[in-house]
Amino acid sequence: MKFPRWLGSIGLLSAVGILAIWWQVNDKTMPGVRAILTRALPERVRLPDVASPRLQDSLSSDKNLLLLYERNQRSADPADRSIAWHAWSVCVTTVMAYAGQPDTNSRPAMSEPDESRRDLRIAAHQAIANRCQSFSGLDPHRLTQEAIQNAERHRAGDLRSRGELAIEGVQAGNTSDAMRLISEIVQRQSAYEFRDLSGIVSRWHRSQPQTTDGLRDAVLAIIGCDFGLDCSADSMVSLELCAYGGECDGDLVERTLEEYPDIDRQQLNRLRVETTSAIQHGTFDIIQFFQPTE
Repeated sequence: MKFPRWLGSIGLLSAVGILAIWWQVNDKTMPGVRAILTRALPERVRLPDVASPRLQDSLSSDKNLLLLYERNQRSADPADRSIAWHAWSVCVTTVMAYAGQPDTNSRPAMSEPDESRRDLRIAAHQAIANRCQSFSGLDPHRLTQEAIQNAERHRAGDLRSRGELAIEGVQAGNTSDAMRLISEIVQRQSAYEFRDLSGIVSRWHRSQPQTTDGLRDAVLAIIGCDFGLDCSADSMVSLELCAYGGECDGDLVERTLEEYPDIDRQQLNRLRVETTSAIQHGTFDIIQFFQPTE
């Protein structure tokens, strides 16, 4: 999955200023959250001609995100470690917000000038807080130490997904490593890591842009929906896009495509369906799709 660009900043913020966290979220402290979300955030909208997959989105489905973090943070699989980092980053900054700590990521929601959208963003932020309740009981000393350790691990790449590492490889001019990581993502059909690859095509062609770069990056941003990513309006990433980015309309696909306003939707849907089918049937041509440059 393409994680929101602000996640790296959240992780660094979580490494400082955490001296005491005492917080409990419940329906009484957040009145009307569920009602607002149910009314304002529409149900999942499927794009045509692609069968709805079995959801494999632990960030959206797991009831205890602290256990998810603890289970995955030392996994041998970079995708699992990246999910652990995602849970940690989002939940720690949310805990800080509700404990009265300086949480810069919640301020845009509060200062949103459009009243109806402000309500949506605040409700989304509170919904994330509900999902992060398990982090509220963390010992402050442990929280401080792990925040420092995790920030360093993320900087070093240990908590980055294959998709993120592939983009770093492209930026460093290491095409062979990037292609190896992409091949692993395709073989594993890794929903989150497909999303993390979004932007890599444009980066590869930054010196000689091609007309289809944005189209291919947009496909990468949403194709995880065909491989188990929860793309409903109340999935974890959808809520983050609304709470922190102000992208609150529609499901995850619609919110993501706000970054690609000039993309022809018919072309996008056609390439998405073709790409999904090729990956599922083992006929996906990595070179043809990504067109890497040295």
